[in-house]
Amino acid sequence: MKYSTVMGAALPEREWVPSPMYILRRAAILDWLQGMPTGRVIEFGCGPGALLHDLSKLGFHGIGVERSPTSLELSRDLLRDAMNFKVVPNTDGITAESADYLFSFEVLEHIENDAEALRMWLTFLKPGGSVLISVPAHSHRWNLTDVNAGHFRRYDRPDVIELLQAADLVIERIGTYGWPASRMIEYIRERTTNSSMNRAGETASNIEVGDPEKTMASGFNRKIETRFFKYYGSWLGQILFMVAARMQRFFYRTDLGVSFIVHAKKPNA
Repeated sequence: MKYSTVMGAALPEREWVPSPMYILRRAAILDWLQGMPTGRVIEFGCGPGALLHDLSKLGFHGIGVERSPTSLELSRDLLRDAMNFKVVPNTDGITAESADYLFSFEVLEHIENDAEALRMWLTFLKPGGSVLISVPAHSHRWNLTDVNAGHFRRYDRPDVIELLQAADLVIERIGTYGWPASRMIEYIRERTTNSSMNRAGETASNIEVGDPEKTMASGFNRKIETRFFKYYGSWLGQILFMVAARMQRFFYRTDLGVSFIVHAKKPNA
């Protein structure tokens, strides 16, 4: 496993590396966590657990929930040094109202009934606990990348607010991450997605919206990123991403970014 403060954990030998958008998302999450006390975390849809590795370094502990067998296998290597976290395939054995924090990043868009899923997740959060989630922003920017990732939707700001308020959450902060680098990354990602779909004989019309196989693969399929990681994971690439991560801080309060990120609280009983 490789680790850097800019990009986090990577397993290039297993063809799992952080995607460019993940690198910006990770930076935003770590920014938003500053000043929050450590505690027990449940992350739903954690993929191979790369973020849990970072949370462990910050003093958090807890559980990641991930359905994909491939991601579960990768998590054993990514979390080898993070003994205070484990990744499990379901919520069996997790005690109700046992977590101080509920995290989920770029997951709800994969779930047809996102409101029901969120309400179920909240049963594991203590009263007064914090929720930190992110979802793709701007429905008018729906594109091939969303289809290929198994998304059901992108969200506009009113959608996010309505979703969280319907779950009786109190929104503390809402913003977006990624701008301005995300525009270039999205453009490149859409071009590469289009090329890979053409090679596979796929089109947007013959892929089911919310395709479960695409959803599963979205957490671990990093074949394209692995090919280019030697470039964007180089010392020069890390400097560029460090600059991009710092620049996005100036735009957290705007809707210019690629995804919404929200901090909310579960009311005390």
